[in-house]
Amino acid sequence: MKRFLSVALAAGAGLVFAGSAFAITYGTPGTVEEGTYFAIKSSDTANVAAYQAGMAANGIQAARHNLGAMSTQYNTTGTSEICVFCHTPHHTLTANSRGINSGSNYANKSDYAPAPIWNRQSVATNFVAYGTTIGGSVVSSGQIGGVTLACLSCHDAQTTFDNLVNAPGSGLGGTFTTGTGSNYGTAARQGWTFFDQTAFQFDSNGGMMTNDTTDNDIRLNIGMGPTSGAVDLSNDHPMSICYSDGHQGDASAIGNNGLACNAGDTTKRASLRDRSDVIGDIDLATGLTTTNAALGTLGSAVAQELANNVSQNRWAVRGFISGGANDGVTNGAKIGDLLRNGKVECSSCHDPHFKNRSNIDWKDATGGGDVPTSDDVDGLFLRRVGGNAGSGVCRTCHNK
Repeated sequence: MKRFLSVALAAGAGLVFAGSAFAITYGTPGTVEEGTYFAIKSSDTANVAAYQAGMAANGIQAARHNLGAMSTQYNTTGTSEICVFCHTPHHTLTANSRGINSGSNYANKSDYAPAPIWNRQSVATNFVAYGTTIGGSVVSSGQIGGVTLACLSCHDAQTTFDNLVNAPGSGLGGTFTTGTGSNYGTAARQGWTFFDQTAFQFDSNGGMMTNDTTDNDIRLNIGMGPTSGAVDLSNDHPMSICYSDGHQGDASAIGNNGLACNAGDTTKRASLRDRSDVIGDIDLATGLTTTNAALGTLGSAVAQELANNVSQNRWAVRGFISGGANDGVTNGAKIGDLLRNGKVECSSCHDPHFKNRSNIDWKDATGGGDVPTSDDVDGLFLRRVGGNAGSGVCRTCHNK
C-alpha cells in the first residue's frame, strides 16, 4: 500500500485533515488506508517505526473501549455497536444540558459540550479537584471541564457503562422533554449484562469500574481517592488546569482556545514548554543511554526499540499521527493542540480511540527480555507513539 505525507494541502490527494494549527494530507486516491492498527500485526513486536506521520490513529474495534457484543475483551450482548457507549448522532447532551445531577461541586453546573455528540451522563454529584499545585496554579472542584467529565462518566466507578442518553435502535434510551434547557436529555440504564472475556466473569448490573482494591483493574477507577463517596481527582495529575506557559489568555499564542483561562496571567510554572512548540521536534533522546550493554538483562530487541522510541516524538493528534522535521513534517501538531480551552484535560495525554500497540510495558518482557507480542495491548491509549518510554509523555510538556 502506497502512503505519502505532504505538508501542503494538495488537491485530489485523498483525505485532507486540517486542525487549528496544523494540516495533514493523507492517503492515495483509489486505495484503502488502514491506519495504525494494521501497521503492527499481532505477531510483531512493538515497533514505533510502523506508526508514520499521516496515518489514522485507530483501532478502537480491538481495544477495551469497545464494549459491544463483538469485543474480544469486555462486552455486552445488549448491542454490537461500538461508538454508542460514548456518542450518538442524534439527541445528544447539548450545550444547555446538565452534564450531571445537581450538587455542590459539579463542573460549574455546566455541561459536556466539549465532548462531541456525547451520549453518556454521570450519576456522580460530588467531585474533588487537585487543588493548588506547588507552582501556585489552582483548580477547584467546580472547574472540572467537560472533556474530563466525559471520561469520568465511565471512570468514576459510580456510573454504569450502559447509562446512555440515546440507546441503539428505535426509541430513546433516556428521558426527554420537549423544548430546550437543562432538562433536555438525561441518561438511563439499559439493564444490560457485561462479560469479562478474559476471566469469564459477568456483571448483570450494567457494568461499572471496580471499587475492589484487590482487583488489578482498580487502576481504571480514576475517581478513587481519599475522599469517601466522591469522585476524587486530588491524587491524580491536575485535570482542567490552565497550561501555565506564560501565555494564558493570550489570543496571539493560543488562537481561539483558552481566552478564559487565567486571562492576563504571564507566570510560567512547572517548567512547561511553550504551547507553540511543535511536538515532533522536541528532543527526548539527548542524555539517555540506549545501548544493549547498559540495559543489563534486557535483550537486544528491547534495546533497539527503546533507542528508536526516544529518537522520535510522534503523537496521535486530532485523529492522525503527527510528527516533526525528522518525519518530513514542517507544520506538525503543537502542544497547544493537546489543550482544551487552554487547559490540560484527560484527552491531553490519552486518545480513547487509539489502540497504541507501539507502547508495551517493558516489565512484561519475557524470554530473556524480548518484547511482548500481545494483541490485547492498548498502550494505555496514550497519544505518544511508543508511550511513556523515557518519560516521553511527561517530558513533552515539562522541560525537566
